[in-house]
Amino acid sequence: MRVQSSARASTRVQESRSAAPRTLAMNGVRSQNRAATLSSKFIAPTSLSSLSRPAKRAVSRQFMKQIVAVSGEPMNIVFVSAEVSPWSKTGGLGDVVGSLPIELAKRGHKVMSVAPRYDQYKGAWDTEVTSTVAGEEGIVNGMDPTEWNPSKDKYLDLPYDEDTVIEGKAAAKAALQAEVGLPVDPTAPLFGYIGRLEEQKGVDIMLEAIKEIAEDAQVIVLGTGKKKYETAIKALEEVSPNAVGVAKFSSPLAHMINAEGLTGFQVGAMDPDDLLEEDVAALVETCKRACEVFSTPKYAAMVKECISQDLSWKEPAKKWEGVLETMLMPSEESSNKKESVATPKEAVISKA
Repeated sequence: MRVQSSARASTRVQESRSAAPRTLAMNGVRSQNRAATLSSKFIAPTSLSSLSRPAKRAVSRQFMKQIVAVSGEPMNIVFVSAEVSPWSKTGGLGDVVGSLPIELAKRGHKVMSVAPRYDQYKGAWDTEVTSTVAGEEGIVNGMDPTEWNPSKDKYLDLPYDEDTVIEGKAAAKAALQAEVGLPVDPTAPLFGYIGRLEEQKGVDIMLEAIKEIAEDAQVIVLGTGKKKYETAIKALEEVSPNAVGVAKFSSPLAHMINAEGLTGFQVGAMDPDDLLEEDVAALVETCKRACEVFSTPKYAAMVKECISQDLSWKEPAKKWEGVLETMLMPSEESSNKKESVATPKEAVISKA
């Protein structure tokens, strides 16, 4: 986990807590918590709009000191994020900060999410709050089981569950291929990417690899980001008739890709260097292995195993809890808790 957060806009606060409902107030800034239903709303600090700029900064610093407290059990946890779903969202970060705090609250912790109140909002002001935390720990995200449940997905012509997953994915695949203009071919492996178009996501690696991957499979890329990559994905059909790129935000298409896709691309580094040929070769090799498995009974078994897993935020929240406890109050118990959470990939392999 590598975190480097900076909030430089007027602040909204979301509080999630599994205990009794409570309201915090300080100098007119109120964060109303409805913990009984694990839901909450942002209350903007408009009452401070009449203060001078230095006074606003002083209040902000005092306010942050009050809410940023990390000691004892249960923990007090503050998330500082540029976006929080469903109020603001441009990508996966909004989903994380919109769901993870709720699961941590269910585990008994007091959790707040602090997000910018951007300057297009009336009465916005600069808090000049900057926070930097360094460390590394890989944690696989969970997902919202309400929005991404294929048995209830409004974007699927034929919703499916554990019993009908094979037929449902076949129907979703045909609909997706037709939607984006790819040949409707049930025997073709289909890879999908949904996300920001930038080096951190490995898009430069992916675009080079697609030239070879598309020889044996179909590829769909959906996302927005750097203009050079938006231009590149729009031109994918010139690279191969088996590849197509859509440079826009589209919830229906994202749901269709997730419902069908053979696998997803997720490569790249937080601090990307130059494009390396070995990275491209590794991605190509991995996708070609996936193509080989797709044509065997192992793929159907993997599909059955995957859909039977709990992919909600329950397990990731447990690992987050273990990581935070290890950082704040190291113990064998917290370390064991952190290590006990298997990623979905490990869970499938262990049962194979």
